[in-house]
Amino acid sequence: MAPTVTVLAPMLRKAGSRRRRCTCNDRGTIRGVRVTISCLATCAISAALATQAPPISAISRGEEATLVRLLDDATGRRRSSDSWLHWEPHFLKGARGRTYVPFTVRLDDAGESFRNVAVGVRVIGITLRSGWNDEFGIETTASGDGRVFRASFLVNPGLYRIIVAALDRDTPRRGVHSAVVEQRVEIPDLAKKGLHISSVVLADRIDDLPQTISDRDRAAYPYAFGAKIVVPARPGPFRRDDRLTVMFQIYNPAMFEDGKPDVEVHYEVLRDGMEDKPVGSTAAQLFNQESLPEEFSLKEGFQLVPIQVLPLSQFEPGAYKLRVEVQDVLGNARVRADVPFTVQP
Repeated sequence: MAPTVTVLAPMLRKAGSRRRRCTCNDRGTIRGVRVTISCLATCAISAALATQAPPISAISRGEEATLVRLLDDATGRRRSSDSWLHWEPHFLKGARGRTYVPFTVRLDDAGESFRNVAVGVRVIGITLRSGWNDEFGIETTASGDGRVFRASFLVNPGLYRIIVAALDRDTPRRGVHSAVVEQRVEIPDLAKKGLHISSVVLADRIDDLPQTISDRDRAAYPYAFGAKIVVPARPGPFRRDDRLTVMFQIYNPAMFEDGKPDVEVHYEVLRDGMEDKPVGSTAAQLFNQESLPEEFSLKEGFQLVPIQVLPLSQFEPGAYKLRVEVQDVLGNARVRADVPFTVQP
């Protein structure tokens, strides 16, 4: 990979500095983000989808009742998934041993329908370890990068059925338009001992926020981290003139007495089916006593958040894997993740 690859400085976020409340009634916490959790209830998430996020609009009782029926039908296998509705999660370490799951619902293939949508999400535990249903209600707005809806939930690690229902709010009563999608998802345990990393997020960009998200607005920005907000990229394919921004979090590296780690992060690009020969790589990112700011300390709650920007201009059209390898030099441990992506002709 060309030596001109841009390396952005790591984001440093001090965890737990304040509690943030969303507008709904709260019974649980997502790393300081409070959401509604109600056993065996139905969640209703309302948002108008547009290129610019509109003001929050309340969901009606009739719309909520319709979403309940849609989720019930999908739960009881009385309705199959609609292939054009997509649910895309990421997994990060949450509070009290749980996993924080910000997610995107994509409605880009809905034609002229679903410009204004109410969304319901049901989270059903399958394994004995989770063994119960989490239902979440967050009133929020869509993100501003197209016909997408973003929110989040917090659950214990385990196997889940995730059911998403979307209701077209602009359709006349005589012709209700709706869609559902279901996925089975193994939600990882990122709180266990040892070196771990979060999901690797491929982002369109990472924007600066004027300030840390307020208590009132936090639920509307599930991909906000401190004073930064991550805008996840579409699944692809990517254009050759795109620049791929990569972001993730590192958990539990060993540390020196001053709270600093000694970690190296390596990035390689592999052609799909030719994993033994990288077609591109970057110089290692170093996070140690020499490279990190003086005030950085894992003991004080700062987090390691590597960010790398990779230009795609040198890659021929085709299927690839981005391989991210984190080496804890001090702790003598390493972890690796492969993220597939495609470059279009």
